Amino acid sequence: LTSPDGIEHCVAELGAGRLLYGSGTGRYPAAVAWQMLERARISEAEREAIAWRNAAALLGMEPGAAHVP
Repeated sequence: LTSPDGIEHCVAELGAGRLLYGSGTGRYPAAVAWQMLERARISEAEREAIAWRNAAALLGMEPGAAHVP
C-alpha cells in the first residue's frame, strides 16, 4: 500500500468493502496514511467505507449513534 496507487489497486482488486483504514502509527506518522487515503483516486463512498464505515459495521455500530461504554 505504500506505492502512490496502492489504495486504488487494492480497491480495484478487492473492493472497498474489504478494506479498513490503519495508520501504522508507531512506524509512520498517522498523517501519512490519512493523506494517502484522502489523495487516492477513489469515490467518496469508497473512501468513507475504508475510513470508518467498514469498521463500524464489523463492530456492529450504527453510523451516527452514540456509543458510550
